[in-house]
Amino acid sequence: MFPFKSPIENFDKKFVVGTSVLIRQTPDKGLKSLLRTVCLFSAKSSVVHRIFYIHENEETEVLCKQTALMLPQISLETARLILRPIAFTDAPAIQKLASDRAIADIMISIPHPYPEGEAENYISRKIAEFQNGQSVAFAIECQQEKLVRGAIEIRDIDREHSGAELSFWLGVESWGKGYMSEALPLMLEFGFENLHLNRLYAYHMLRNPASGKVLQKNGFIQEGVLRQRVRKWEVFEDVVLLAILYRDWKHQTED
Repeated sequence: MFPFKSPIENFDKKFVVGTSVLIRQTPDKGLKSLLRTVCLFSAKSSVVHRIFYIHENEETEVLCKQTALMLPQISLETARLILRPIAFTDAPAIQKLASDRAIADIMISIPHPYPEGEAENYISRKIAEFQNGQSVAFAIECQQEKLVRGAIEIRDIDREHSGAELSFWLGVESWGKGYMSEALPLMLEFGFENLHLNRLYAYHMLRNPASGKVLQKNGFIQEGVLRQRVRKWEVFEDVVLLAILYRDWKHQTED
């Protein structure tokens, strides 16, 4: 439960549930004043994805959707990296990196050849999903060179069960430099503390043990192997499922 930092007048109930602000409005009370107050709270907390208003007035729902689009996504920093909101200006870099066959070979969701314009389509989907509270995607950028090295996201957010998938990839030139080991602790903290998730899970193809090692190093536990779960290059591939719970992450951060 998160207290509001400033009072909201003329409303009979207000409370926060998970990452949603739910406010029951008394009819014909100052809606615009409420929207301004909630936006300030939401932007400061960086945890609110959707705002719902219980009201019979159709205009209230429209304003609600506009307000949800205003909520910002924060950036995260490590010693060498900036994880920042993915943007259309990243399309050329993502297009180039993802076009490498070696990336598609180990990524379940990246095709090869990588279609022209696919980076713009990917970014457009991620922005829409963020606005709908379904995912949060970051570009992985080196602080010194200001170059995009890859992407990392928390997606398929399930609010009912407080779970989501963690997915990531790096360009071939960035392999073996410890970037993902540096980025993952921040993403786990973001997922558990900012998004208030209870479970994060991840997949990797069985023949790509490097991804599994970096996940296990950060507290993920293998839960099983999904036999021939995907087809890559016309070959059915086994996929490993790993996950970490909030309680386990909290315990390991306190040690």
